[in-house]
Amino acid sequence: MKKRKNILLIILLILVLLLLCAVILFWKPLRSVFRVEKLEDGLYQMSYREDYSLDDFLSQGGASSDMEAADFVVQNAFHGLIKLNLQSRPYGCSTLYVESAQGDQLLGRNFDWGNCTALVVKTAPRNGYASISTVNMDYTTRYNFRLN
Repeated sequence: MKKRKNILLIILLILVLLLLCAVILFWKPLRSVFRVEKLEDGLYQMSYREDYSLDDFLSQGGASSDMEAADFVVQNAFHGLIKLNLQSRPYGCSTLYVESAQGDQLLGRNFDWGNCTALVVKTAPRNGYASISTVNMDYTTRYNFRLN
């Protein structure tokens, strides 16, 4: 009986250590998820203040598609331990670029289809550019995640 308790205690200790390692390893992306705030039905916002490695992304030559850019972000955030099975879907969003009278460059985008769940993402990394973007959250439920 005592041997069984010791084995269970060791297993529990290993599980706690694994959980602690996962939290430490994935703290930055997890912290951002906890910052998601519901603004109204179908509209959310979050702030992402971590370094998103724009310099690394640009030094590798950027990406030739949205899917490659998304893959870089996931690989960077999850240290290559999670692989996305991304599949491109045909879609078309309107984009508008204008320059103000003061010389400011402004970019706008919309979702050209019916209702969707949207996420407004505000980024302000220490070593990067502050920006605001929108994400169609309906796509996040279509991706298959797997551990490498």
